[in-house]
Amino acid sequence: MHPLWEYPAHPRSKVYTLMNFDLIAPVPSTPIRVGGVLELTHPPLPSSSRGGEGRCNGVVLWMDYQLTDQITTTTGLMTAPGGPNERLCWDSTSKQAVHFLSPDSALGTSHLHKLNYVSEFNTTSGELRFSFTAS
Repeated sequence: MHPLWEYPAHPRSKVYTLMNFDLIAPVPSTPIRVGGVLELTHPPLPSSSRGGEGRCNGVVLWMDYQLTDQITTTTGLMTAPGGPNERLCWDSTSKQAVHFLSPDSALGTSHLHKLNYVSEFNTTSGELRFSFTAS
């Protein structure tokens, strides 16, 4: 297993916030569940002989911690992506989670350009679950 920052990657969309946590507020007694749609906003890069390049093969998950209005620390992207051809720069001292899409649902073909998601945080166990489906 290799760290994510060792792999070349290019953004296929803007950065989305899937969940927010207020670490000062009391923990709710019921699970927190949110969902939505992620859209690929950057065009695919040209395909290569290796295949798959230019397609969205997975979703990367990480945490950003806003400590004050002026101070934020991240476990993910070190800089915001400037465009679809710019290589992503990941924090090499943290681990990011990656959800790989099945080859049949890898996004980037002409008819697959949206990803539905559901995020759920079980406030009792502390377990965080994500579900992604192409549409």
